Amino acid sequence: MKRFLILLISVSVFSNCIIFKESDLDPSSLLSNLIGLNRFINISRSEACQTSPNWSSFVGTIDIADRFSFPTNLRVSKNSDLYSFMLTDYDYGSFGIGFQGVVGSATNFYLSKFSGSGSPIWSRYIGRRSDRPDAMVLRDRDGLYILYTVSDTGGAILPPNPIVSYPSSAGSRAVLIKLSEDGEFLWTRPFTDGTNGDGIVSAFHLIERLDKTSLYVLGGSSNALTSPGTVIGTPTGDNWFVQEIGFDGNAISTRYLPLPGASSSFRATRLVEIPNNGGFYIIAYVSADINSASFSNEMNIYPSVATYMVAKFDSNWNYQWHRHLGESTSLAPEDSNYPISIALDNGSLITSSVYNGVTLAIGQPYPGGTDPSTILFEIASNGSLLNSSFVYKTTSESVVINNARVFSGNRIYMAGSVGPSGSNTGFISNLNMQSLSENERIIRQDAYVSDVQEMCDGSFGSIGYATAGVSSSPIPFGIGSANSIFSRFK
Repeated sequence: MKRFLILLISVSVFSNCIIFKESDLDPSSLLSNLIGLNRFINISRSEACQTSPNWSSFVGTIDIADRFSFPTNLRVSKNSDLYSFMLTDYDYGSFGIGFQGVVGSATNFYLSKFSGSGSPIWSRYIGRRSDRPDAMVLRDRDGLYILYTVSDTGGAILPPNPIVSYPSSAGSRAVLIKLSEDGEFLWTRPFTDGTNGDGIVSAFHLIERLDKTSLYVLGGSSNALTSPGTVIGTPTGDNWFVQEIGFDGNAISTRYLPLPGASSSFRATRLVEIPNNGGFYIIAYVSADINSASFSNEMNIYPSVATYMVAKFDSNWNYQWHRHLGESTSLAPEDSNYPISIALDNGSLITSSVYNGVTLAIGQPYPGGTDPSTILFEIASNGSLLNSSFVYKTTSESVVINNARVFSGNRIYMAGSVGPSGSNTGFISNLNMQSLSENERIIRQDAYVSDVQEMCDGSFGSIGYATAGVSSSPIPFGIGSANSIFSRFK
């Protein structure tokens, strides 16, 4: 009997190179070992890289004129499944909590998952839009975490399973939700002082810690938050907060950071953890000069108009310095595109801003005209400006960068569109780190590429939107004004 069991187990697991000790064949442990082995095999299969030829597919067909869907960011799993977060005023169907409001006048948040070979897997509506979306984190074999702000206007349904009570007053609600990889709503964490949502508590950005142990949410609050975990610092009536949250949705700690001025003038947009325990960057859109002793180490002068600002903190969240991006005294950057935010191993930061007029640059100057154009910045960990340059191949084009991602080999790829306005074409390009220019540009069929990620086989995965049909898509475009499209290509 023992020899039979050895043979059976050896044959069934040989390809996985697992060896059982003779003690493992005890009847009391054999079943549990086999169950564990089956789980291991299923996980290995689920993480196997799905290679696929080039493909593109719309997320659905829009059959009402002038309706749209605009994607904001993309995540890919180890086995090449693609997840995208988007905005739409069209009802693709009753998925998730369903479309909220009136089609054409209400904008909703929408999630879509496709396989690595281009097949739709599931889609979910997750709430009516109250503000621009912020961030999404994917953890393989765990789920999807999404930070955004929803509205309950007109009795709209809010995301289910709150683990902290929703604020009692109506309006906007900043929430962090978790969905399983199968699209099941697992929990919702509202950010609230217990009574207020809109105007009192805002959530700006979500990241996973570099050590993969928890999440960080960056926000702003005029009051103390409910269910904060361990409180660090004192809420003063105008604060940024950084809340560390476990993967079960419960707060581990909440750190209150003093603001450099009124909260309405200092809207944080991005939180970046610096590798090698180097601390943190906060990038904020600011419309006033700093008047606080808490922010005293200024690298350059406030340019007298709204601008982006980078603030550096050490690993214990002690303020170190801040720098304004751009040197114009008469022009404010657009805030419709959040800045890219990549911290390099040496501690420097790659970030960006979008202008539709002249601002000073070390490298390529503003290309001219009035179309928006992205300027890139590299800032050293000590606050020095290392380089700044507008992005374009010729001065007759305008380039807007929406996202940038780090690929294997420390390569950085950017996603966006190239104009002039009215004839935009989506593209991805490889960043030249020395000159902050493009090494190469890959033109796509999208009018705009919102995000790009590296797939498990080294190919590109992207999400963007097109304004007309794409012949290779098995799902028709329809008759809308813009429709989100997944792609995978070499």
